[in-house]
Amino acid sequence: MRTLDLEAMHAPEFPEYANMGEGNVAMEDGEFSVGMEFGSRESVISAIKSYTISRGVDYTVYESEPQTFYAKCKGYGAGCDWLIRASLIRKKACWEIRRYNGKHTCTMGTISQDHAKLDSDTIADAIRPLVEADHSIKVKSVIAEVQGRFNYTVSYRKAWLAKQKAVVKVFGDWEVSYQTLPVWLKAMTVKMPRSRVQIKTLPVYRESEEVQGVRVLHCVFGSFYSSIVASRHCKPLVQVDGSHLYEKYKGSLLVAVAQDGNQNIVPIAFAIVEGETADAWEFFLTNLRRYVVTIDGVGIISDRHTTIDAAIARSNGAWSPPRAWHMYCISHIGSNFLRRFKAPYLRKLVVNTVMEGVANLRVYYNGEVITNTHEGVTFVCECPLSFAISCTMSFVEFHILKRVSNLLYRRPVQVFGGLIQFQIIPITDDASMQQMFYIYQQTRSQVPMIELYVEFEQKSGMCTVGEEVNVDELGDIDWEEDNNDSEEEFEANYEVDDENDDGDLAGNPAMQNEANAVVSQHPFGVPSFMRTLDLEAMHAPEFPEYANMGEGNVAMEDGEFSVGMEFGSRESVISAIKSYTISRGVDYTVYESEPQTFYAKCKGYGAGCDWLIRASLIRKKLVGRSGDTMGSTRAPWARFHKIMPNTIADAIRPLVEADHSIKVKSVIAEVQGRFNYTVSYRKAWLAKQKAVVKVFGDWEVSYQTLPVWLKAMTVKMPRSRVQIKTLPVYRESEEVQGVRVLHRVFWSFYPCIVAFRHCKPLVQVDGTHLYGKYKSSLLVAVAQDGNQNIVPIAFAIVEGETADA
Repeated sequence: MRTLDLEAMHAPEFPEYANMGEGNVAMEDGEFSVGMEFGSRESVISAIKSYTISRGVDYTVYESEPQTFYAKCKGYGAGCDWLIRASLIRKKACWEIRRYNGKHTCTMGTISQDHAKLDSDTIADAIRPLVEADHSIKVKSVIAEVQGRFNYTVSYRKAWLAKQKAVVKVFGDWEVSYQTLPVWLKAMTVKMPRSRVQIKTLPVYRESEEVQGVRVLHCVFGSFYSSIVASRHCKPLVQVDGSHLYEKYKGSLLVAVAQDGNQNIVPIAFAIVEGETADAWEFFLTNLRRYVVTIDGVGIISDRHTTIDAAIARSNGAWSPPRAWHMYCISHIGSNFLRRFKAPYLRKLVVNTVMEGVANLRVYYNGEVITNTHEGVTFVCECPLSFAISCTMSFVEFHILKRVSNLLYRRPVQVFGGLIQFQIIPITDDASMQQMFYIYQQTRSQVPMIELYVEFEQKSGMCTVGEEVNVDELGDIDWEEDNNDSEEEFEANYEVDDENDDGDLAGNPAMQNEANAVVSQHPFGVPSFMRTLDLEAMHAPEFPEYANMGEGNVAMEDGEFSVGMEFGSRESVISAIKSYTISRGVDYTVYESEPQTFYAKCKGYGAGCDWLIRASLIRKKLVGRSGDTMGSTRAPWARFHKIMPNTIADAIRPLVEADHSIKVKSVIAEVQGRFNYTVSYRKAWLAKQKAVVKVFGDWEVSYQTLPVWLKAMTVKMPRSRVQIKTLPVYRESEEVQGVRVLHRVFWSFYPCIVAFRHCKPLVQVDGTHLYGKYKSSLLVAVAQDGNQNIVPIAFAIVEGETADA
């Protein structure tokens, strides 16, 4: 990946003809002719493709060389003599038709909706003007354009591929985009000189030696100067989030946004990083704090990603109280809850519960308290601070500023006529704090914010009575606002960092020690509505009174159904009908499919065939009624039938029992041999998964078996190591005794433990995602012996690649 010759990538195939035009001769009557000239090999092939597509015919390529192209009609020798040969003529610097046998004398009856030569490259050339006009054109619009131009309906995938290729032809590919990014960022700083750009690169190695003068993009941070200025006029609240980048270069886009007084969202910074790792978030938040969010007393909102918590913990107090307050996004909490429990009505309850426990707070300082106004009492200061706090916060937790002597609360009081007046109440202890939160919850619909005025202690020798307190001089408070627009501040607006460490943000040690003493988070108690799962009802049968009833199917005489025939379940009825129709190469239409009734008719019912069948659930037995034997015949074009994955799973169960790693193509061959039908790859894959479940059990069985298997392992190999962490199960807010849920598990075989003692003193660890129903990660540790053999030494199944895991 490091030896790309960027100049050779765009070099012409024949440099001596690089500046030659297309020079295509017009086709009389839409037909080729000997001597017709084209400017390039690609234009010859494109013309031949367009010719065959427009006539609904096809051809086979017999020779395709850099200087020759030779093709014949697919029906050549069977009533059609069409062929064409084109060659490169060096003297004329063009391609010329050297041989042509005239028009097609055949029709291509097998081509109906799509055409073999109508490939994604041909479609990309056709839709290029549309992509130039609108790069976000929808795929269905591409399909409609192809339908209108070529009179063929192509698949969604082919249209999507064509759009991607057209985008590459118009805007360039991934390499071009990434090479252009630094240039574009440099142009941004030239156009807006005070914009901020921070780029980190990595060296390039070739045969263990660093290539001088060449570096690879690692991560980039950027912020427009207009965004930096706009952030100073927004609410002191920043929200950060990340989004995955797909296609060739996997990474993440990190974004920070603010909100102005009109509730408009203002993007203030962005970064492209390798992923949402702790180092990436530290890089982003460090530059965000250094260049954009320079004031203190701000709130930062994020999701509950552990890497963000780790990055904030590394910020040396730059994103910690009292300089900043970290809060979790309620929308993300609700989404995580919905993803876990699949209960939209409970999600709304969770969001409302969280909102009830949060209060919007505005703090005034270095101002004045004005009495006898039309509202009663009014707080005034030059720049009040606004943020959100928990309604369960105690007075000690709130009173984190050592030099605060007094807290005054602007209490709303309802008077006659529904008017609101304000009074002053001092906040001195937990009781007054709880009273303040209680009043806020009662009046939040009318007064949506708690307003406090902070009075500071006066230091001897520093200020006298009546003097204004200088907040900048209070190092422990550090509410300084940085609105400096000097040239020195923005001197280095375009920086490329080749080091692995940006250095630490300058922080106040006293403030950091004070912030570390603050208990800003509380244990999260599991709400009662999360404990009301009826675990027994989850696996209850649909008809408990018949839960233990066997299949009890009656044998079919002569392979035909009969009235009164009994089946043990609804599924066995449908399975028997499917097998019956598949074996006879006929099909049916379902007219009624209810929990207690199944009614179907032959697809040719009323047109020479009277076959129908009805089965109903009888509480004592399940009986069916059927018509005569099917009289319709199998259509010769039928490629597959009502062979559902469940039917195939039953058929291939013996194969899966013998070899659970059987390939899907073997499943397709088995279905072909047994039913004489060719099913799709997806259907065969689904059938294999269902057969595996029937043989080896589903996800619940596998997870329930895991502790038993680990226990058996320790019995078989007594000195093996197993460590299991479980979580309690709650029902109606009470813990279920004797039942726990698997959380994490670690194990190592005793032979692996012994083998490691004879390996090199080097351990490699890595993790891989587990898919299916239970999303988690498998962590593995391996070593290497003296013969270069890899020795796995330990394993763990955890909830994800988190710091705790």
